[in-house]
Amino acid sequence: MTIAATAAAALAAGCSEERPRLSPPLVTLQLDDTVACSPDTLSLTARAEDPDGIDSLWVSVDQAVEGVDGLLQRVFEARLRVPVRAGLVPGNAVDVMLWARDLAGFQDTVRRALGVIAC
Repeated sequence: MTIAATAAAALAAGCSEERPRLSPPLVTLQLDDTVACSPDTLSLTARAEDPDGIDSLWVSVDQAVEGVDGLLQRVFEARLRVPVRAGLVPGNAVDVMLWARDLAGFQDTVRRALGVIAC
C-alpha cells in the first residue's frame, strides 16, 4: 500500500464516528412565585445539564447574586433562596437570571421576570 493510500485509510477511519460537539450547558430555572414583596426572599430551583460536567451555577435577582459549585456532575440541580432588596417599586419587574458554566468553560443563561408587589 502506498503512503497516500495509507494516509487516506487512516483519515477515513478517524472520521467514521461522529464526535460530540462542544456546547454550553442546558439550563432551566423554576421560580416558586412570579411575584415578590420588597424586601423578600425568592425561592427557586436551578438546574443545569452538560456531558462535560457542571462547574458552577449562579443566580441573580436584581443586585443579589448567589452561586453554588456544580461538583462536576453531568446533571446538577439546586434549591436556592435569593434576597429581594428593599426599595423596589411595586408594579415594576426585576430580572431573575440563571447562568451555568461547564467544565469546558462554556456558559448559558436563562432569564425570568419577577413582579414586585406591595405587601
